[in-house]
Amino acid sequence: MSLIIMTGVVSLLTAKSLPADEGRPSNPPSFRVDIRFYEAESIGGDPTVPLSAHRILFHRGVTYDLPQSPRDRVRFVTVVDPNRSRVMLLDRQSKVRATVPTDHLVELTAKIRSTTENAEKRDGLGLNANVAVDAPNRRYSIGFGRVTYRTDTRRPTDPAVARAFGRFSDWAGRLNIARPSDAPPPFARMTLSRSLVAAGLIPETMTVTIRNDPSDLQFNVTHELTERLDEDDLKQIREVEGMMAAYRDIPFESFPE
Repeated sequence: MSLIIMTGVVSLLTAKSLPADEGRPSNPPSFRVDIRFYEAESIGGDPTVPLSAHRILFHRGVTYDLPQSPRDRVRFVTVVDPNRSRVMLLDRQSKVRATVPTDHLVELTAKIRSTTENAEKRDGLGLNANVAVDAPNRRYSIGFGRVTYRTDTRRPTDPAVARAFGRFSDWAGRLNIARPSDAPPPFARMTLSRSLVAAGLIPETMTVTIRNDPSDLQFNVTHELTERLDEDDLKQIREVEGMMAAYRDIPFESFPE
């Protein structure tokens, strides 16, 4: 399960758009976030064994999404590089890479926002969803259709960490649109992420509820923040950079599922 799918289950270019709005930080922070996705005990899940796990490394303005469990198909790596205006997908098994310009992702998202006029369709995509805030407890929630996200948050020591994580979440949502899946549309999640960035927060735990017949589906997502990178993290980044240079280029549309 890719992080794009995992977090999905977890207007024209305006001030609502984090990538354009925030610009490129002059001194981006280096840190990591370990994200684990569990099926809730209420539906028979094991709270000790994640369905999916990803280590997200942030370094010099570039973000590296590294799957950590066999179920995540660790062969796939995603690199978000706004510095070079691109997102790159890497396949360790077939040793290929595919690149999509960030401008394309922005234009694709803007097109959906601007051309979806029917209110029912907008509601179904989560375009009209609003964030509910419990400020004293730093709890945020948003819902649309059959899906609800509820998150408890934390405040990083460095405010730039929240901005960097928010930018990554926004690009992940846009990539989710370019590579359709069975996950819920990402617009509500992107709206929630922008609210957290504005408050200088990142998710700590999140509950995703999907109303279903005969019983609801519920998943728990944890975010473990480490506000630094260690030597093993830097080694993994160097390995990915080598893959980016060596792998054969293929069209974005041809990248393996």
